[in-house]
Amino acid sequence: LAWVVFALVYMSVERTLSAIPENDTLKIKRYWFNKFHLPLIAGFITTATLGLYLSLPSTLAAFTGSRLTTYTPFIIAQFVLVVLLIASARAYRTRIPLFIEPFIAFLPVTLYFIGFGESIFGKSLTTPQYALTWTGLSIVHILAAVFTDKSKERYAHGLYLGGYVLLSWAVLWSVIETSTLVWTFGLWILTSIVSALLVHFGRHQTWDDFTGLLFGKLQNNLRTFARNFFQWLAVWAFPVWCVILLQELNVHDGFQWLGLVIPPLAYLALALWTRHFDSSYASPLYTSAQFFTVVSLLISIPTTIDWLFNYHLPFAGKAALLAFIILQTIAVAFYAFAAWMRKSRFFAHIATWLSISAFSMAWQAYGVEFTPVILIIPWLMWSTVLLIIGYALDKNQTRYSHGPYLGAYTLMTYALVLSTAIKLT
Repeated sequence: LAWVVFALVYMSVERTLSAIPENDTLKIKRYWFNKFHLPLIAGFITTATLGLYLSLPSTLAAFTGSRLTTYTPFIIAQFVLVVLLIASARAYRTRIPLFIEPFIAFLPVTLYFIGFGESIFGKSLTTPQYALTWTGLSIVHILAAVFTDKSKERYAHGLYLGGYVLLSWAVLWSVIETSTLVWTFGLWILTSIVSALLVHFGRHQTWDDFTGLLFGKLQNNLRTFARNFFQWLAVWAFPVWCVILLQELNVHDGFQWLGLVIPPLAYLALALWTRHFDSSYASPLYTSAQFFTVVSLLISIPTTIDWLFNYHLPFAGKAALLAFIILQTIAVAFYAFAAWMRKSRFFAHIATWLSISAFSMAWQAYGVEFTPVILIIPWLMWSTVLLIIGYALDKNQTRYSHGPYLGAYTLMTYALVLSTAIKLT
């Protein structure tokens, strides 16, 4: 602590000398400042580094589980060092100390909750729960960066970097405990969304500086991707977070996978809306929507096959089967929307065949048994529905009707062949 205080004194003296008004006759400032400027600078850097070095052994011992006799001196010393870095950045109008400050601040914050967490919360924090303290620390730095981003000294560069690194580290650290991961990952996604909005409204000058450093005046797809990077992060992470959240809420087995298929439907609507003012915003929304819908359908395949062909309920029972029926129904709506949005009859074909699968699973689970083969009459009924849909779409130039017509005729033919095989009329 004493060494850090010495560093603070040296910096204060050096700044005081620099503030002495110059006198053309006596040259007081030039004399004293020139004599002591470099020694004082070297002194405060050396003593600050020495103070940090002396506090590290006890700090690292506490991090690895050892109990210290006292925590306060080390916390105060490191906190004063953080204040010194912030003050030096302001006093010397340089951004360099603020690249170091977030990682130094990590030490006293963590040490504080190691030493006093039990007295604050009534019990010691678990190892993953320290990620919550780092998340809070990162948000403080990101907010500070937002408010200093317009400064010509570019203080925000180090603050943004430290905030994003600490927040990402908190997410990685909390992976081992989902109850903590829900919060850290959710705040990571929220931060990405806010950062994307700041970029959109021209309020994230630091990110503009970074993309300018990478690409200069070059305009290409890679620069567009870099500019929209936060949007890519948020939309690709959000469905995964939804699944984690549903699992943490202890929803019935199977229903957690709805977290993969519901956001893509919303993504299509967002892509349709955002492309009116920036067409590049549709790419992350559309690609992630397609990816997660396909993943959710792949997850449902084993249950679908086992139920339709072997009449085996999932291990979790009929409720899990209902979850996959809902999942495939949402996927039908997704591909129908995508067919209209992209003017693609290929998606109309996918929606048709998915509707047959979802309808078959639902009827076999909850429908009436008209014949020994339960699905023959329902398939003929659904073929009629598809024919009506095909007829309604038949005059559209995109030829969406090809999918419903093909599905209807194929399903009708299969139902008739199957009924003939078992001598039904």
